[in-house]
Amino acid sequence: MPARDGAFAPRVFLSGGLLKDVILTPENEQALLEHRIATLEERLRNARVITKKDVAKDVVSIGSKVKLRDISAKQTVEYRIVGSAEANPAENKLSNESPVGKAIIGKKKGETVEVTAPRGSMKFKILEIKAA
Repeated sequence: MPARDGAFAPRVFLSGGLLKDVILTPENEQALLEHRIATLEERLRNARVITKKDVAKDVVSIGSKVKLRDISAKQTVEYRIVGSAEANPAENKLSNESPVGKAIIGKKKGETVEVTAPRGSMKFKILEIKAA
């Protein structure tokens, strides 16, 4: 969105999902970039590489490949459980912080979980757990 003096006003996401129009001056742009760099540096400091031998095979955890049976839809789906930064539903990479991810973390093969998600309540049975 054009603004005065050649600056433009993009919509910026604030915490809590709020949107705000911000006049993007060179100073504002610099501050936004510095904030993004600090966020990425923090993420790198807290990152941990998980190998196959680190992944439990008897319970669902980050790094697990899980086969689930959607009881209502009578469909089988397979997900890789990843951290939120790697999540990509199109590639069946499910965040441990998503509703389904939260419900199955720590569960064992054969257990059934109920998930409350935006599209309603769903039940899944855990059919298989492997290291991804």
